[in-house]
Amino acid sequence: FAFNEEEVLGVSPPDDAAVVVVATAPEECAASAEAAPESGRQDEGCSPLLAYVHDARVLDLSYCGIFGPKIGQLVAEFLQSDAGRELTHLDFTGDCLNSEATAVIATSLKDNATVTYLNMANNCISVDGAVQIAACLQVNTALARLDLSGNSIGVEGVRHLTESLVTNKALTYLNLSYNSLGAAGADIVANFLKKSANITHLDVEGNRIGDEGAKCIACCLDENNTLTDLNMSHNNICDTGAGNLAESLRRCQSLTQLDLSHNKIGAKGAAFIADSLKVNSALTHLSLSANPLGAEGVCDVAGGLVNSVVTHVNLSSTSLLPISAFPA
Repeated sequence: FAFNEEEVLGVSPPDDAAVVVVATAPEECAASAEAAPESGRQDEGCSPLLAYVHDARVLDLSYCGIFGPKIGQLVAEFLQSDAGRELTHLDFTGDCLNSEATAVIATSLKDNATVTYLNMANNCISVDGAVQIAACLQVNTALARLDLSGNSIGVEGVRHLTESLVTNKALTYLNLSYNSLGAAGADIVANFLKKSANITHLDVEGNRIGDEGAKCIACCLDENNTLTDLNMSHNNICDTGAGNLAESLRRCQSLTQLDLSHNKIGAKGAAFIADSLKVNSALTHLSLSANPLGAEGVCDVAGGLVNSVVTHVNLSSTSLLPISAFPA
């Protein structure tokens, strides 16, 4: 157990949280999972542990070696019990949740009015799991932060999720990083953002959306007045995509943080972005780290910052060599 640890989830615990509980499975749980992966014994360590948890605000079961279909049912029962009535943060990171376990958890959260943060990152959630989560989001009115990074929901999965979020008025934070969305998935997300009036933080890192996907996202920024924080790092975005984003930044007055690190933006793309900074009056945080900007690109960005409102810019690990010096 850990008490009042902000590191538990990477976010601050609830303001009125007297105790933050981190549940970690006994060592024998992982051993039983390895010894009998098909028997369901891998879930046994969770049940007695939850029996000791009372009035918890944060329940962290991440990377604890508990996995399989029974974990969903155990947590669902815990949420409906008196012991789980105060729970606001729930973390299943890295627990190999399959579609069956995801379905049970999602169903249990449909009418839950206390859990505001759900982390299901780095699991085995595919389209079927995304469908179940989408069904939950259609009726849940409490969940504000959802992390589905590092799964395999793909294009069809994100289609179901965004369709359910059109009518959802609670969710403001959505992490879809590393979910094999591609340009097609980025287009679906972009169309959703045109209709959304709630999402303030969106993370699509590592989805290989490329210039085509970047263009889709850029187009939606003109019609979205809510999004403030956008992470598009690790997406193979080149100068063309950077140009499209820069054009939207000239008119977008809601976005305050933009992460374009670890892409393939060169001097030309840097010049586009630099010009947009001269007229944008909202963006305060910009990351272009680990891009082949070249010395010319770095100078252009520096010039664009002179009369901008940007207060934090990250150019670390930026190569001063021109993009032509790197293999295609």
